[in-house]
Amino acid sequence: MSKLPQEYVLVIDQGTSGTKASIVSSSAEILITHTEPLETRYTPEGYAEQDPEQLYESTIEAVGSVLNQCRQSDLKVTDIRSIGISNQRESFLLWDEDGEPLTNVILWHCKRSIQICERFKEHEPKISEITGLRVDPYFSGTKLRWVLEHEEKVREVYERGEAFFGTVDTWLIYLLTGKKSYTTDQTNASRTLLFDIRHLRWSDELLNLFKVELIQLPEVLSSDSIFGTTDLNRLLPASVPITGVLGDSQAASVGEGLFEAGDTKVTMGTGSSLMVNTVDHVKSSSGLVSTICWSTKDKTSYGLEGIIVSCGSTLTWLIEEMKFVSNVREIDSIAESTCDSSPVSFIPALGGLGAPYWNRKATASFQGLRFGVTKEKMVRAVVESYPFILHDIIMSVKHDLQNADICLKADGGMTNSGITMQLISDILQTEVFVDRRKESSTIGAALFSFLGNGLLTLSQLKDMAKNSKYTVYRPKQNEKLIASYDLWKKRMQSRRSE
Repeated sequence: MSKLPQEYVLVIDQGTSGTKASIVSSSAEILITHTEPLETRYTPEGYAEQDPEQLYESTIEAVGSVLNQCRQSDLKVTDIRSIGISNQRESFLLWDEDGEPLTNVILWHCKRSIQICERFKEHEPKISEITGLRVDPYFSGTKLRWVLEHEEKVREVYERGEAFFGTVDTWLIYLLTGKKSYTTDQTNASRTLLFDIRHLRWSDELLNLFKVELIQLPEVLSSDSIFGTTDLNRLLPASVPITGVLGDSQAASVGEGLFEAGDTKVTMGTGSSLMVNTVDHVKSSSGLVSTICWSTKDKTSYGLEGIIVSCGSTLTWLIEEMKFVSNVREIDSIAESTCDSSPVSFIPALGGLGAPYWNRKATASFQGLRFGVTKEKMVRAVVESYPFILHDIIMSVKHDLQNADICLKADGGMTNSGITMQLISDILQTEVFVDRRKESSTIGAALFSFLGNGLLTLSQLKDMAKNSKYTVYRPKQNEKLIASYDLWKKRMQSRRSE
């Protein structure tokens, strides 16, 4: 290993499919990384959960592996200055006064609260005004209400005022600090349907509306605050501060340099999130949500977000459930060699539809199947569906921001698919910049950890963003793709009216 910079942080990037730990330098270089897989449990009803103890164990195992690699290199464990956290958003769990879980981790894409959402639909204008969000199972609040209505033992603890609510960052911080710190950051709190994003506090009005006013809630801090100290379950020789805590999409926003109004990125992982920094709070009228893009002790920067529920998970379904192909490379190969999907369209609603359609009851389907349609056409239709829905989100952004120019940066696992990135560029007729570092959420949490521990300033973070290296996809004229989009759009509009 070459001579290393002098300052490092360790970042825990806790995602839906696994937990990754990384050592990152103050020049935003990932030096060592390791990922532990994490199992998700699905039920026929659409419930999605993870074991909270397994989630924590995967964190400790990933961290332990990275620290062992440190000891085998010329990087000293004692040079780690702080711990940053990037985490899957909206997922949450409840635990009791002793820190024993009362529930599994209920995941962001779990659909158990569809019926409860229907009950609160009439309150959506008020809920949206306070939180910037929509009444949808994607967000935590309605699923918390579901738990209290369906889990008697949990309800008994809640009624005693002894049930503690936490998003994934809160759970990790709580355990890593020996159960001493019960905190979250503003970006994670803003995804719960319980947080007032303008006044930056839990909303008593919404706690009463959802009838969860007896729940214990963590202290909400800016992302660059000190959330506690930890020796990582004695893996470090001495405790270091936990600072630089953000939801994964917001962490990726920092990693992609979204510091000025109009800066835009799309993260393509299990699900997908397009975020545009608006600096000030902007209310969407076209199917986006308002949220907190990032926050420091001195400033809260807002954003508009378009959420796509199924992204990489759709390809996993194509491989593991449909058995159409054996791996992602085969999907890319088929999509590249098949010039269009006509007459087939794929409605990408395996987990319902997010922005800009917001149809939680929608189901995925192939449209236009008939004799002569090949598997290759169907695979191509699946690949095209993501660029198509991303196109519609971008059009919503332009509507809300009065046709602002969009410079699109991209990160996440699906950026490895050259055909997908080219299709996005073609349908949007704009350049797409793919960060060559790939791990933008890890980089973002690391940068804010350096900000929190005082080793970097916000001005330095902005300067570093200007020096990022990108692979650029430039738009080509693709008449067949436009025809496929027009057919897909017609079928999507038909589905919306159902």
